[in-house]
Amino acid sequence: MNQRETAKNNVLNAMARARLQEYLVIDGYTVPCKEGWVPGHILTHPSIGGEAGKRRKRELDEEGWIIEKQKIRNSTGYEYRLICTKHEGRRIIMNNSVNIIPQMIYGQKAHQLGVFE
Repeated sequence: MNQRETAKNNVLNAMARARLQEYLVIDGYTVPCKEGWVPGHILTHPSIGGEAGKRRKRELDEEGWIIEKQKIRNSTGYEYRLICTKHEGRRIIMNNSVNIIPQMIYGQKAHQLGVFE
């Protein structure tokens, strides 16, 4: 797995963990994530997504993951939340985000490309 895929999986895993437990522990520091909302700057932390963490978040959007965005009150920053239940968040974390795809969470059928009658 390349560095880009690892960073994308780390972002997905962090967002699922925030949804499940409403906090993240990064380098010994606890980041509150009320109702699963993750501050945008956390996605760029070196142990999560690095400098391109928000780009990895956009790639997850493009793959079909449903991620909400809202402005942080009294700030210029944004926060993000993965749309899933706590049970689904646990499922993502336990699968280490490697083999799980959005369709497994949202129940959508994967698009079939190149299949013609």
